[in-house]
Amino acid sequence: MDDLNTTSQILDVDEAQRRLADVRGVVDAIMATTREIAALQQELRAMRSDGERDAELRDRHGRAQKAFREKVKELNDLGAVLKDPMTGLIDFYTWVDGELAFLCWQHGEDSIEYWHGIEEGYRGRKPVSDSTS
Repeated sequence: MDDLNTTSQILDVDEAQRRLADVRGVVDAIMATTREIAALQQELRAMRSDGERDAELRDRHGRAQKAFREKVKELNDLGAVLKDPMTGLIDFYTWVDGELAFLCWQHGEDSIEYWHGIEEGYRGRKPVSDSTS
């Protein structure tokens, strides 16, 4: 499981944009599964001592976690790295001015409009139009 949420693909903006159609569906599924896992965890914490119900919830929780891992792998296979499963924030590795950087996209955005340095994170986002990748 050490390879969960990693990719070795480095994409230019055009290729990352082409992959967004597939990425959107995967991110939607990841966000839905994340909400399901959170709800199940809350329900499990609230459970007292109903052994049968507890077993059912744990089974559903396990299936949801497995589905989450599968979707993250699918996202990675598309060249993206999941940054925040609640907001649907993802990054694609790219080159900017000869430096490794991230193209940044978040659920609800129409296209990839931003990039940031590897260490900068979301707050360091800059318009793609300002890059020379």
